Amino acid sequence: MWSYKILSCNVDSTVCRVEFEIEGVIGNVIGELLYIALA
Repeated sequence: MWSYKILSCNVDSTVCRVEFEIEGVIGNVIGELLYIALA
């Protein structure tokens, strides 16, 4: 189970940066990729 938090949201483009709390920077990169894949 991954815990995640939304870093920033752009209302205009409805894009949110999600940081998965896994391994810091690595988790952030994985979170970005997963969010893009799921979007």
